[in-house]
Amino acid sequence: MNNKGFMMAEVVVVSAIVLVAITGLYISYNKIYSIYNARIDYYDVTTLYRLGYYRDILIENDKIEEVLETANNQKVVDIYNSSNENVIFQLPPTETSEYTTDTVFLLKKDKFGIDAFNNKEINQTFKDYITFLSDSTTINSNYLMIMERCNTNSDSSKNIDDCSYAYLEIYDGNE
Repeated sequence: MNNKGFMMAEVVVVSAIVLVAITGLYISYNKIYSIYNARIDYYDVTTLYRLGYYRDILIENDKIEEVLETANNQKVVDIYNSSNENVIFQLPPTETSEYTTDTVFLLKKDKFGIDAFNNKEINQTFKDYITFLSDSTTINSNYLMIMERCNTNSDSSKNIDDCSYAYLEIYDGNE
C-alpha cells in the first residue's frame, strides 16, 4: 500500500495548525504592541521633564500666580507654543530646537475636558490624549498643565504621527 497520500494529508493538517497558531500569536502581539506604543507616547518622561521646565520658568519669573488667575477666568491658557507669538513667555534661541515643537496649556481642573479646547488649533492625537486623560486619571490638584511635543520633519511642519504627551498637576495650596 502507498502511504504518500496519507503523508500529504498529514503535512497539510500540521501546516494549517501551525499557520493558525502563528497568526493568532501575531494578532495578540500586535494588539499588545500598539497599546504599549500608545502608552509610551502618553507617559513620555522627556516630555514630562520639559513640562516641569516650563513650570519652573513660570515660578522663577513670578508669573505663576498671574497664569493661575487667568486660568480661573478662561478655559485654557496658552503657556508656550513653538509656532505662536501670543504666549506667556518665549524661550531664548539656545533653548529651542528646530526638530521639535512644543505646545503647553494650563487649565483649571473643573474645566478640564475636550470641550475646553474647542477654539484651540490642536492635533487630533492631542484631542485623543485629552480624552484618554480625562477618562483614566484622577487629578488631585486644582490646576493642570498638559503638553504635546512633536518631532518635525525636514520641511519644519508638524509630524502628527510622532508626538508624545505629558501632564503635570499644579498645586496652589488650596487643595
